[in-house]
Amino acid sequence: MTIAVRESTYFFNAVNTNDRNAHGPLQSDDCPLYCSRGVVQCIPPTFATYHQPGTSNHIYDGVANIAASMNYVMDTYKVARDGHNLTTKVQQADPNRPPAGY
Repeated sequence: MTIAVRESTYFFNAVNTNDRNAHGPLQSDDCPLYCSRGVVQCIPPTFATYHQPGTSNHIYDGVANIAASMNYVMDTYKVARDGHNLTTKVQQADPNRPPAGY
């Protein structure tokens, strides 16, 4: 919940066209390929790599976006599958610390 509010204020169709990822050829949503998208702001290549089987292939689907992003976070930051160390490893997920990119 903390990541979603910090990344998009729970806006499932959010697209960040202003960060360092915002480049590349325009896609079907008229945004550059590498723009962060969705409720927890995942870029399309990361979404494709960490897509959770059984979820939608649509990056704007909240469940699919969060699942792919959490798969990425678990792999990259060594967060446990049960998430017990998520807030320790990822400051952006910790409501007791200020927002921080990851």
